[in-house]
Amino acid sequence: MISMASAVATIASTVVLVGMPDGVVRFVSFYRGKNDQERIKGVIISALEIVLPLGVIAGILLFLFADVISVEIFDEPNLTPVLRIFSFSVPFFVLFYIFNRAIGGFQEMKYVVYVRDIFQNGIRLFLLIVLLSLGYGVYGAAFAYTSTVIAVPFVALYYLNKIFPIFSKTIKCIYVRKELFSFSWPLMFAGMVGLVMGWIDTLMIGYFSTSYAVAYTEHRSQLQDCS
Repeated sequence: MISMASAVATIASTVVLVGMPDGVVRFVSFYRGKNDQERIKGVIISALEIVLPLGVIAGILLFLFADVISVEIFDEPNLTPVLRIFSFSVPFFVLFYIFNRAIGGFQEMKYVVYVRDIFQNGIRLFLLIVLLSLGYGVYGAAFAYTSTVIAVPFVALYYLNKIFPIFSKTIKCIYVRKELFSFSWPLMFAGMVGLVMGWIDTLMIGYFSTSYAVAYTEHRSQLQDCS
């Protein structure tokens, strides 16, 4: 169930990002080369103004329609509460991607690694061990995932602020919404193709079979990757 809920939440998040992370990397890098701090700030703020409301709406819709998705699509009523827990992660997933890709635009990849590979995976593993050892089962795993996604954007924002003083009132914000959106939205389709290809086995097995079959396939795939 965790794999199916994660797939649905990730796809929802990717749709509402409308290709914006790639646009953020491109424009932050471009204006950084011109030393245009006002437009760098404008790129980040413009991206947030576009995708954050969409992320909130997507999270609310996922929460409200969790039962329909679970029962009508996956025929798995027990997926409903898990999906509702995951729905809270959607807006924060969006925030994380914008902040992390903005860091990438400054070519500070060490901070990207700190946030994505060390902090995110470390905290998630820690919470999983604690919650599963306390007997919370699948709900504990869902809470561990969601809590990590909620926490990670703030860590990314901390590192972004170290690179670029985004909260500085002395740097005015010159918005670039039109340019950013025009560049970004076509990239959404390329991202969606890659995402669907990555999750297609989980979604199809979940649709035609059960959550147990999904879990078995996931574990088998991971074991094959390790061999």
